[in-house]
Order: sequence, then C-alpha cells, then structure tokens
Amino acid sequence: MGALYGALAQCQTLDLGYNQIGDPGLASLADVCARGALPSLKYLWIDAKYRRHPALVAACQPRGIQIS
Repeated sequence: MGALYGALAQCQTLDLGYNQIGDPGLASLADVCARGALPSLKYLWIDAKYRRHPALVAACQPRGIQIS
C-alpha cells in the first residue's frame, strides 16, 4: 500500500466509470479507503450498478467521499 499511498496521495477525484471492476475490485478499493489510503479523495466516479456496494459505501461515508 505504501507505493499506492505515495503515488495517489493528492488524488481528489478517481474516475472508474466504464470499468469492469466487479465485486473483488470494489472490496479491495473499499479496504484501501477504509485504511486511510487516498487521503485527499473527495469524489469517486463508478458505474451506477456499483454505487451501493455495501463495503464501499461503509468505507467512503465516514470520510465524506462522494460516490457518483
């Protein structure tokens, strides 16, 4: 996670639209967010079918990350 954290520490918007990230990818992204990586992230753009993924919502809500 160290390299990811350093490379994306200033990232405020992450656009994963039109991506077939699927449940395993969403679970990994949720875990990364829940552990405090991507500290500047404010907006996460993903396909509508993924916007209510329970783990992702649970990781983003406390940090105020908007899922669109």
